[in-house]
Amino acid sequence: MIIFGVRESAGEAMESDVTCPGCGDSLYAVPVYKYFHVWFIPFFPVGKRYSMVCGSCGGLFNQVRIPYGKLPKQRAPWWTFSGLML
Repeated sequence: MIIFGVRESAGEAMESDVTCPGCGDSLYAVPVYKYFHVWFIPFFPVGKRYSMVCGSCGGLFNQVRIPYGKLPKQRAPWWTFSGLML
């Protein structure tokens, strides 16, 4: 029986200034939020990482180095704190 744990959820894609190493087009940054849950009710965010996706060639780049300040700031979704409101 799973009582608590950590899950991941993908956010909305944002266009970035980073170019695709394969085709040279711009990459989209997809934030992936990691949050702690109890009985599948999210309590608080634990971390965030970005997956880079190319819109034209469809490439997925998880290991692309992103220069500081190249991505827009995005906060964790409100629902990751919903367990604290209960």
